[in-house]
Amino acid sequence: MKTVSIMTRIVILIALIACSKNETFTILEKDNIKIYSNNGIPSNPEIEYKLKEVLYINFNSEDGNSDFEIKYPVDFEIDNDGNIYVLDILSSKVEKFNKNGKYITSISNRGSGPGESIYPNGIILDKDSLLILNSRKRAILNFDLKGNYRHEMKYDNRLPSGMEQIGNNYLGMIDENIGGDSPSRSFKLTICNNTLDTLKTIYNYNIDLNNSDFYNNFLDIFPPYCASDSLIYVSGNSSNEYKIDVYDFHGNKKSVISKNYRKHPISDNEKMHIIKEINLKEPLVTDIPNKFKKAINYIIIEERGAVWVMTPDLTSEKDINHIKIDIFKNGIYQNSFYSTELEYHLSYSDNLFYKIKNGYLYQMSNKDGNLKVFEIIKK
Repeated sequence: MKTVSIMTRIVILIALIACSKNETFTILEKDNIKIYSNNGIPSNPEIEYKLKEVLYINFNSEDGNSDFEIKYPVDFEIDNDGNIYVLDILSSKVEKFNKNGKYITSISNRGSGPGESIYPNGIILDKDSLLILNSRKRAILNFDLKGNYRHEMKYDNRLPSGMEQIGNNYLGMIDENIGGDSPSRSFKLTICNNTLDTLKTIYNYNIDLNNSDFYNNFLDIFPPYCASDSLIYVSGNSSNEYKIDVYDFHGNKKSVISKNYRKHPISDNEKMHIIKEINLKEPLVTDIPNKFKKAINYIIIEERGAVWVMTPDLTSEKDINHIKIDIFKNGIYQNSFYSTELEYHLSYSDNLFYKIKNGYLYQMSNKDGNLKVFEIIKK
C-alpha cells in the first residue's frame, strides 16, 4: 500500500483551502439541467461597464406641431442600420427615426382597412419585414422597412402581448379567462408556432376573479423575461430568491441560474410609489400585499453573449437613483455595475422597455414619453 507523505498532505490541504476561498460558483447537473449557483462574489471583477447617453428623443411636442404622433408608446425595435421604430397604441402608428433621432416616416394608421389597425400591441422586425401585431383584429400586418404595406395574416387565436419571434416560433405573454364556479384569470408565458397554437407554457400564474385583491397582486403577474438568439430567460419572479430559468426555443429547460440574495422590505414610501406607477393608466391598485422587493426587475440580453439583470440596489437607501446591473455569462456571475443614467424603478414596470443593439442600450419610457440611447463602454 502506497503512503502519502505529510508534506504532500499539507500541500494538498493548502490547495483545497485556496480553491474554496476563490470559488465563486458551483455547477451541478440534474436531469440534464445545469444548475449554476453563484455566491455573489464576482468571478471576473476586472470587467467594468459604464453608460454614456448619446441620443434623446422626446415624444411630447410642446407646440403640438411635430411631424410624428406618439401618445402612448408600447413597443420599439431597432434595425441593423440603427433606425428606430416606435409603436404608439393610441394613434395605431409606427413612427420611424434614423440612428440620429431624425424623424423619417409613419407606418400604418388607425382603422379597419388594408394596412390599418386598432390598438396594436407589438411590433417585430423579421429580416426585411416590419410586423405589426393587432390582437383585436387577430392579425399581423406585414410592411417593408420603408413602410409599404404588403399583406395581412389572419389568426384564429388571440395574439400574445409582448410577442417576439424566436427561430420559427413566437414567444409572448397571454392572459386567459377561465369560467366555471370559481372563475379565474390565467397569465401565461407561452411558446407558439406560426399559427399561434401553443407549443409550450413555461410560466403560469392564476388569480381568482372573486378575490378583491385581483389587481393588488399586480407585481406577481408578469415575470421579467427576454430571449437571446437561442435561449429564453425567465425570472423566478420571487422576493425570496434570485433565480432565472433558461429554456430553449422548444420550451425545454436547459439550466437554472441563481445568485445569493437576501430579502429586502418595501418601505411605505416605496409602496406608495409602486401604487402610483401601476395606477398611471387607470386606477387598478389600492394596496400592495407584497412586503418585499422582487429580486429581479428586468433581464436584457447583450449581443456579446452576456445577460444583464437589473436588480434592486440594496446598498444604499439614500441614493435611490442607483440601478444595479448584474452581468452573467454562460450562467456565471461576472461583476456588477451601478447606473444613475437609467430611469430608476422599484419593481417590474410595464412603463419601461429595454433593448441592446450594436453596442447601445435603448430605454423607452411611455410614462415620460421619451427614448434614450446609451453607448455601452466596456472598460
